[in-house]
Parts: sequence; C-alpha cells; structure tokens
Amino acid sequence: MLTQRKGEAAYGLLPQWLSGYSFLFVAPADVARAKAMIGQSRITPLTLGYPANDAFLRSVADRVALNARDAGIAVQPVAGVNGNLRLVRLPLESTDAGAELVRLAGLLGAAERALALTAAKPDTLYETERALLEERRIIPLLYLPDVYGVGPRVRNWDAAQRNGSFRLHLESVWVEQ
Repeated sequence: MLTQRKGEAAYGLLPQWLSGYSFLFVAPADVARAKAMIGQSRITPLTLGYPANDAFLRSVADRVALNARDAGIAVQPVAGVNGNLRLVRLPLESTDAGAELVRLAGLLGAAERALALTAAKPDTLYETERALLEERRIIPLLYLPDVYGVGPRVRNWDAAQRNGSFRLHLESVWVEQ
C-alpha cells in the first residue's frame, strides 16, 4: 500500500476524529456504474497534475490513473500544476474543526461556502462540508498522519506543541548531550 498502512481513506475534508461525522460521507466504489456512465458519454483524456518534487503524490497520481482506467476513464499523471485535475496535499493546522474547515474552504477557492458556519450551531459544520463535497470539485482521497519520534534526550518538546495547533514550534527544543 502507498501509505504503508499509516493512512486511511478520506470521505470528507475533515477526518472522523476531528469532525465526528466523516463516516456520513462514505460512498462505496461502484466500478460497474462508473463504466456505464462513461460509456454513455465521450470524455476526453484527463491530465492529473501533481507537484514535481513530491514523490508520494506522484505515486498517488499513478494509483488514481490506474483506478480511473479500471472505470474506463483515461487519466494521465503529469508533473506540475498544468492538469485538468490537480492533486494537492493540505495538512491540517488546527484542532478546531470549524476553523479548519474555513481554512480549507478558502484554500480550495470556496471561502464563500464557509460563511454559513456558526460556532453555536455544530450542524452548520456538517452542512458546509456536505455542500463543498456535493459540488464534486473537491474529492478527498486520504488522511496521512505526521508522525514524530522523540528520544529521551529531547528537551522542551511540550513547548513545541503549544496552542492546540499541528504546527511545531521547535525554536526552544534542544537535545541534551
């Protein structure tokens, strides 16, 4: 497997552990239905752009092309951002589901969709994410965790994880001699 059993399939923009409702977006793959739909229309070959310096995303692009071919869709992975489709990596930056969904919507060019979010109404989070996914402009593929190993000589590691953020602040981390 590409993620060496560390990743998990993504069904929503936010992972289940953060949103609590990602399982509601699960849709089983139906290759036969996809082939039938493709057979009724003429789809020109698509190109899937990925960052040229990202070997992992190249592997994912190759896998997407292979799976698409099984459904009768011609997809050609290309290095760079000049494809009909784009493969991007969007790391999480916050443990606040609402703030993270607003940030992701903005990065994906749909910031206006996130305006309906209300912290006092958690159902607006689900409705906003559902609306983003229903447009079919965004297709989440997988969640891949960042894993850090810390040895017993590393000091001030707790300070690196402040503010409930996924960004590490390593300016005061040091290794004891």
